Amino acid sequence: MFLFHQVSATDGDRGSFGTITYTLGLSSGGTLPFTITKETGQLCTSTVLDRDEGLDKFELTVTATDGGGLSSVSRVRVTVVDINDNRPTFYPVLYMVSLSTHSAPGTSVVKITANDPDAGENGRVTYRALPEGGSNLFTLNKDTGVISLSRSLHGKTNTVISMVISAEDGGGLTAPVNARVNVSVVAGSMASPVFEQGQYFFTVSEDVLRGTAVGVVRAGTKSGGNTCATIKHSLCDVIIAHLTLGH
Repeated sequence: MFLFHQVSATDGDRGSFGTITYTLGLSSGGTLPFTITKETGQLCTSTVLDRDEGLDKFELTVTATDGGGLSSVSRVRVTVVDINDNRPTFYPVLYMVSLSTHSAPGTSVVKITANDPDAGENGRVTYRALPEGGSNLFTLNKDTGVISLSRSLHGKTNTVISMVISAEDGGGLTAPVNARVNVSVVAGSMASPVFEQGQYFFTVSEDVLRGTAVGVVRAGTKSGGNTCATIKHSLCDVIIAHLTLGH
């Protein structure tokens, strides 16, 4: 229980008519995470407050009533201030993309994302390629998480280039698990499929029937020529699109 404010009312009457008691209410209804001491008007928290899991503002009403039944109402606005209590988290933690040897420097390869539910500067995430998992073939935008090709991939056919990326929020907390990016270099203008989005978020009711569609993910290729590409999807911890070529 934490004392954070005290309200006070005065009454010019004497004796029991001048005795004031305080009661607390919530303007918008719902659960009240605060208590008030009826004799003193002291406002205290009644539970641990976490703005990430609940409201960040409360509109309270305090009623002061004297011994004769006369009352007055005051309104109190409580703002829950954010603290840096969350680390940025990568989702997914593994990114697998393919690039053609024909890709030009400046080509966007993939965008990595780490989320931090804290507010303001505490929730602002920056990215960094770690020395043990970096590559001079790519550049990383520290603010957006976009990885771009910086040099020609000539001579890198059938290789996999890996990068390890860390994330840090504005309060100095880092992601508990770093992200890994595996870039497969393929010959010619034909590349493996790439998802249209790096992440997909769907919402579904807890009582939904089996077989109900919850969303659609799409992957495509930038293959040249008249080759017909059929893409098959499989579901696992990381969704991967497999490419089957037809003639």
